[in-house]
Amino acid sequence: MLKVNLGGCNSFVSDAQYKESVEKAYAAFDTLENESGAGNDFLGWKHLPSQTLASDLVEQCEAIRDSW
Repeated sequence: MLKVNLGGCNSFVSDAQYKESVEKAYAAFDTLENESGAGNDFLGWKHLPSQTLASDLVEQCEAIRDSW
């Protein structure tokens, strides 16, 4: 979990602006997670950790290492 202290922003960011920004951030996150936004065909990087662990990529890298 990430926690951010925004107490120093009170002098130039109103509560309404903050709330609006949080709502936009959540909407952007949902768009990314749902892969429903523009450019969604370029989101393959989101699956790299699970694909890498499920593939034989690690074994291939180790084989190359061993051959060197």
